[in-house]
This record gives sequence, structure tokens and C-alpha cells, in this order.
Amino acid sequence: METTETSGRRADEGRVITFTEAAKILGTSYTTVYRLAESGALRAFRIRHSWRTSTGACEDYIAEQFRKQASICQSTESD
Repeated sequence: METTETSGRRADEGRVITFTEAAKILGTSYTTVYRLAESGALRAFRIRHSWRTSTGACEDYIAEQFRKQASICQSTESD
């Protein structure tokens, strides 16, 4: 999937969502989404006291997890 940069922003970011919504997309808890954001694994930002992320960031996180799992599976198959 190609993206274009527009003023430092990705064109395919999707919709801005709350961590509660992100937790539903990722199939996890609010706390886990918060930890992912704090660690930098999930792109997120704060608006005053509320955290936000995007549907695109969630999709990118899921795709990265699939890539990591696939490389683990491939390395174990070659043993």
C-alpha cells in the first residue's frame, strides 16, 4: 500500500479514534492499547488529557504483527 505525505501526515491514516475503539479493533483491552502507545509500538497522540490513535495506526500495528509472526514461522520451518 503506497502512501503520500501531506504536511508530514500520512494520507492513509484513516479515522481518529479513542483507545476504547482501538481496543475493540485490536481485540484487546484499553490498558494494553495504552501500553502499546507508551512503548511506541502503536502510533498515538494526546489531546489534553485524552489519548487518540487512528484506524490506520491499528491496521499498521496488526500488519506488523503478522509480518513478525510470518518471519518466526519461516525461520522455524527452515530448521
